[in-house]
Amino acid sequence: MRLYPTLICVCVVASGSLVAQPSTGASQVKAEQMVSSYYKQAEKAYRDGDLEICTEALRRALKLNPNHGPSYALALKLKNSGPAFKVKAREKQFQSVVLPIAEFNDVPLEDALRDLSDLVMKVSEDKVIPNFVIQDPSDQLQKKQVSLSLKQVPAHVVLNYLMEMAGATANFGEYAIVVKSKASR
Repeated sequence: MRLYPTLICVCVVASGSLVAQPSTGASQVKAEQMVSSYYKQAEKAYRDGDLEICTEALRRALKLNPNHGPSYALALKLKNSGPAFKVKAREKQFQSVVLPIAEFNDVPLEDALRDLSDLVMKVSEDKVIPNFVIQDPSDQLQKKQVSLSLKQVPAHVVLNYLMEMAGATANFGEYAIVVKSKASR
């Protein structure tokens, strides 16, 4: 009879440890799901050119699991991309701005770019600042007249049309969008 209470104690202790194990396993699974979620968020932000969200998501993923290979690799890729990432981010930000109206009636390209810059800044509430720089030693681009009337279009579409009309190219840099004549390429 004495053996019976001991067996009950062993069963209770054993069953308690069995109940505790799944919760530990469940929390580990949940942590890995969180790491995966943060990594996916960082990966999307990297593709979108959003430095802040990318670095924050990677920080959280690596805090939960410092040995998470994909997060570590993306962090290295981000670190090594340097200015190229910033250029990509500027371009993505510019592309995200949708202008309610873009109207230029026979104005010099220089004025159209100034107006486009003002529109982009206004619509984005000063979050996107294009900074156009015209590199044209012959001063031919500034004199090119452009006309355009569009509604509800992304800013990059307006810029592309202006460049086509003027025979120019626009290249995104880290701090500015550089406009050059196609002939001077």
